Amino acid sequence: MIKKLNIIATVGTSILTNRKSDINSLVEKIKKLKSEDEYKELAKEFTEKEIKNISGNESAELQTILEIIKKYKNIQAFKIYLISSDTNDSYFCAFVDDILLNKLFNNMSVEKIRLSGLCVDNYDKFKNIGINEFLKLINKLNIDNSEEFALCISGGFKGFIPIMTIVAQIFNMKSYYIFEKSNVLIEIPVLPFNFDYEELYDIYTTPNEQNKIDRLKKHGFLDNDNNETVIGNLAKNIYLLKTPYLIEIWGKIVEFLLYEYFHIFSYKTYNNEISNNIKKNIIIDNIEFDLVFYDKNKKIISTLEIKPVRKLYENYDELVNQIKRQINVLKKKRNKRIRNNILFFIWK
Repeated sequence: MIKKLNIIATVGTSILTNRKSDINSLVEKIKKLKSEDEYKELAKEFTEKEIKNISGNESAELQTILEIIKKYKNIQAFKIYLISSDTNDSYFCAFVDDILLNKLFNNMSVEKIRLSGLCVDNYDKFKNIGINEFLKLINKLNIDNSEEFALCISGGFKGFIPIMTIVAQIFNMKSYYIFEKSNVLIEIPVLPFNFDYEELYDIYTTPNEQNKIDRLKKHGFLDNDNNETVIGNLAKNIYLLKTPYLIEIWGKIVEFLLYEYFHIFSYKTYNNEISNNIKKNIIIDNIEFDLVFYDKNKKIISTLEIKPVRKLYENYDELVNQIKRQINVLKKKRNKRIRNNILFFIWK
């Protein structure tokens, strides 16, 4: 049973645009807001003056959040993340949403986040910064929490809805939406599909630039002028965000298989000395070695470093520096008959 549900909701400005009263002077004040205290004070003043009785329809995101809470009425606790665009008016509306939620639910846990680059008036900023910041936030929330998440996509500008829907699928979140002038909660379940990370990895690591361009165009990640599309930017950022973790996992699997192999088949050194004594993830003088081979006197015979082939051309200098540090450590530890043996196992 789910004990806690985290609801991530993008915040629009319908709290302001739905007002029948003249809010021009308020809009001018919002433009000048700077500190958190200023936002909080003005939001409190606005709420007390303009919203005498809370209907739940004050904003698209509030209406959907309330319906999600009704749907999950048996859950013990909720945490609401209000994601505003990179504008003063959206961030102000997040403060109003916060006040309303805490009036409806005593001590509702609410966190307001203003996302850099999430804007409607600058396409390049939205594509190159906003999407990436949103992805990093969702990824961080997933890593930091082991609880359930739901994505409320009703609030904010409509052009962001397709991106949020895709992101929800990638991170195994259900999405929720309420159509305008309706109170029917639409649930978009997690569908059984995902990005082909192997294909993305192969595209972005190919040394053939023309081949990369052709394949990116084929998938719609580049337009006819070789400019990155919004979906292309999203795919690249997901690849950059998630692939390192996948590669690290594969690296651990390869490391374990080699560790197992050398326990079955003895390692033979350059001078035919045989070793069955092998340890993994050994720290020597603050330097880590993947596998270390010892002789019967427990002295180091050799080490084995395990690296993906991409390290050779993506982080070559870093790899060379690591080797140098390892060699220096082995120089200190060796005796007269032991040479500096660092073996490499390169995998793709």
